[in-house]
Amino acid sequence: MDEELKDLRALLTEATLATGQGSYERRSPKGESVPLLMQVRSRLIRYMENREPTADSWRLLAHAEECLLHYAAARRCLERAIALSGMRDKKDLKKLALYQQNEEKWKDLILTPTQLKELGDFLEQKQNEALFERSFKWTKTWLQLKGISDAESVLEGLRRNGG
Repeated sequence: MDEELKDLRALLTEATLATGQGSYERRSPKGESVPLLMQVRSRLIRYMENREPTADSWRLLAHAEECLLHYAAARRCLERAIALSGMRDKKDLKKLALYQQNEEKWKDLILTPTQLKELGDFLEQKQNEALFERSFKWTKTWLQLKGISDAESVLEGLRRNGG
């Protein structure tokens, strides 16, 4: 691995720590980490445009996309890394399955990670106010406030995913 890619790996590690995310069931990254993640992502793309992409560079890009909750892009990057490496490593295959699972989950939810975080913040605020009822009343209110027309599909996706 060359020095520039080592530097990008270190920067990605720093950005990943700043997200406040765990390894599994990622949530929206902390706001201050997003510019750093975007910078690493852009630099990795430029790096691969100027050199022959390697399995390592594709894995790093997959990780950056994962941290940004871009699971479809992360899956495609990891598939390229696996193809270039010529090996079907258990760790890669496990990660690939996780990307595919999360990609389907996010499609099912319809909301973007940002919207889901906003909804969570809204519901938390309502919970801190007087009496909070355990229904979709406030979720429906938020969907109406945001002008999301297919509320029933969103609610069904939330139900299927433990909402």
